[in-house]
Amino acid sequence: MATKLKKWNRTVFGNIHSRKRKLERRLEGIQKSLDGMQHRGLIKLERKIRQEFEDVLHQEEILWFQQAREEWICSGDGNTKFYHAATKTKRARRNQFYLEKEEGVPFSNIEEEEGTIRSFFETLFKKDQESDLLLLNDVSFPTIPATFWNFFNEEFSLEEIKNVVFEMSPL
Repeated sequence: MATKLKKWNRTVFGNIHSRKRKLERRLEGIQKSLDGMQHRGLIKLERKIRQEFEDVLHQEEILWFQQAREEWICSGDGNTKFYHAATKTKRARRNQFYLEKEEGVPFSNIEEEEGTIRSFFETLFKKDQESDLLLLNDVSFPTIPATFWNFFNEEFSLEEIKNVVFEMSPL
């Protein structure tokens, strides 16, 4: 029964959120067209789509009521943000997690849990002797020849600065 209802929902009813986005885009396009010229057919179409959009908003509100799993439908409150927050809170309570020992058994007290977390991060950030740079005594770094240093340290001319500034993009 559940699979048939899901199939019916997808084929007959559709996704409320995608329908809402689609109607918003259509309304936006019609309103842009109406800015350029007033057309009687566009005005009628806008009214029809606006009514359809209101219906989808009402359906979305009912969806949030149902997902909040409360008896708030009777209250008639149009604030779906409240019901959305209630749904998220309930979902977070359901999806609580806990730490386990290596054997897969949950910790029995908070001190043991804190000690395990502390030791994990201490070993993670402990100084590694193999990567100590002081042990690299025989490594030589490349040097830059004096001719390059002279080139890099030359003074800039006003013409060079002007060319660079004028070649920059405005932002």
